[in-house]
Order: sequence, then C-alpha cells, then structure tokens
Amino acid sequence: MRRTIALCMMCLLVPVALPAQDAPALGNLAAQPGWAAFGVVNGRLAVLEVPPRFEKQCSCADPEGRVSESICVKSAGHVAAVHYEFTSPEQRFTLQAIGGDWMEIHHVPQQDMTPVELHLVQAPGKDLVLTIGSGEARREFSAPTFWHLMLAEPDVTRDCLLPLLETLRPRWELRRQAAAVEARLQELAAQSSAPEIEKWETLVKELADTRFLRREAADRQLRSEGQSLYPFLLQLEHRRLDAEQRTRLEAIRRSLGSVGEDTPPRTALRMLYDETTWLTLLSREDATQRAIAARHLCKLCPAAVNFDPLADQAVRRVQLKQLRQQLAHD
Repeated sequence: MRRTIALCMMCLLVPVALPAQDAPALGNLAAQPGWAAFGVVNGRLAVLEVPPRFEKQCSCADPEGRVSESICVKSAGHVAAVHYEFTSPEQRFTLQAIGGDWMEIHHVPQQDMTPVELHLVQAPGKDLVLTIGSGEARREFSAPTFWHLMLAEPDVTRDCLLPLLETLRPRWELRRQAAAVEARLQELAAQSSAPEIEKWETLVKELADTRFLRREAADRQLRSEGQSLYPFLLQLEHRRLDAEQRTRLEAIRRSLGSVGEDTPPRTALRMLYDETTWLTLLSREDATQRAIAARHLCKLCPAAVNFDPLADQAVRRVQLKQLRQQLAHD
C-alpha cells in the first residue's frame, strides 16, 4: 500500500508550468508561510501535513534570468509532495519529498567554490545517506535517523547540511536541538538502570497467547512503556511474529510515533537503548562523556565491553573498531 501511494505521489511531483498569481518575491519560496512546512518526525526529515487536495505552485526569476526559483506542493489525503528548485550563477539546489517517507536533496555549486556538492537521500525503511563532494574527494555517511547523523557527524552536518535545511525553515535551530538531545542522553544514561528488554520480549510473546485476555493485557502493558519502547519495536524481526503480533505491534508503533515533531526529551528517550548511539558517543573528546557512554553500553550488552575511556586516542580507536565488529555479529 505504501509503495502504491509513493508511486502516485511521484506522479504529482512533476511540476506544471502555470502562471503564478500573487507570487512571493524571489528569495526562498520553500520557507514562505502557507506553502510547505518542514520538520523532523520520528528521526526522519518530513514535509508536515497539509490540507487534503491541496495544490499550490509558483515560479519566479530576476529580470536578467540569472536567478530562478520554483516550488510545487500537492497532496493526496494529508500526505504532501514537494518539488523545489533554486538556480543561480553560484549554485543549483533541488529538493523532492513525499511526507516523512522519502526525501532527496541535491546541492551543486556552479563554480569552483565552497560549499561542496551535497546529495542526501532518505528512502522508506532505509538509512539516510549523505554524500559530500565528488570524484576522489567524495565522502559518504549513513545513519538510521537524522539525529544519529547529527551525533555521528557534527562537523559535516553543521558545515554542509544544516545551512541548506535552514533555508527551508529559518530559525529551525537543528544544531541546538541535537546538542540538547546529546545532553539529555548523558543525563538519562547516568541515572538509568538496565533496559527491561527481557520483560518486553516476554510481553511480545504474550501477544500470541491463545487466551484473549492475556493478549489484551500484554498489549496494554507494552503501550504503557512509552517512548523508550520505540527502538525495541523497530528492531523486532517480523518474520518471527504471527499475524496478530504484527498487527498489534504495528498499531503500538504508530501510536508512539504519532506525537508530532521530535523534541529533544522525546528523541533522547527513543535513543537511550540504541547501541549505535552509544558507540558514537564513545568517540567524544570529553573523558567523562566517554565513561558514561561505556557504562551505559555495558548495561545494553550482556557481553563484556572492552573499552577504556581513559586510554589514549590510538588505543580507543582500536577498541572502538573491535567493539563495533563484536556488536555487529551479536
């Protein structure tokens, strides 16, 4: 069903050249009130909901035709599709997006200048992939969510990605939000006990119980666990679940996910029991932060975590590489 919707929305993304009425001045159509609104929802870059059967488009250019800009926003139901393009002698910036499932951003300098070429792809069910530069200088970064990418690559995102995103939504303050997420993670890790994964696994098994009342009780208990349950639900192997388990867990996941734009406290709760997050934080320059991350990772992983937060950088780099390999095979 999702694939069908995506294909239909892709057809809507093709911009149609219509005369613009009451068009905003050339500048940044994507950030104009009443057009598309952008946010981060469940860790994914998203076009926020618009009214059903919404359609709006505009294009404009300077008198010399050196700078041009266009935007097309359409919706099927409440899912918005956006096509945006800005071209000048210095750069070409394009964005295509469908709701919170799919987004592609491409920025190409038209001259030998900074910032460098950037390509971001966010596809349904896959990691975000950010590519910086071209040719031999090309670098690729991937992460399960936007916040993982911000934590793992703060310099790259700050210098290359955030300036583009914040033209779509001025005063978005994504860097401040990412810093608040990391600070809250450190606070939660310093005070939290081991996650109740065994309890959650038991409740998931009870969703397949032959007794209806037992299934209903397990469903209620899982819902009461709140946002910290969300990453656990995402990593469950659906092929090991029966039809009722899959249906109930998908409903629980949707209920936990439908809470609007991400906030630092809610995002931190979702990332608290995610191993990838703490592997990233083991690389921080501050020894106290590394120590908190190492202790918390020990809570998440039954196997011994061989990482010394006080060792010199070369030793830590080797230990972290070995730890990543170990957890990848567990």
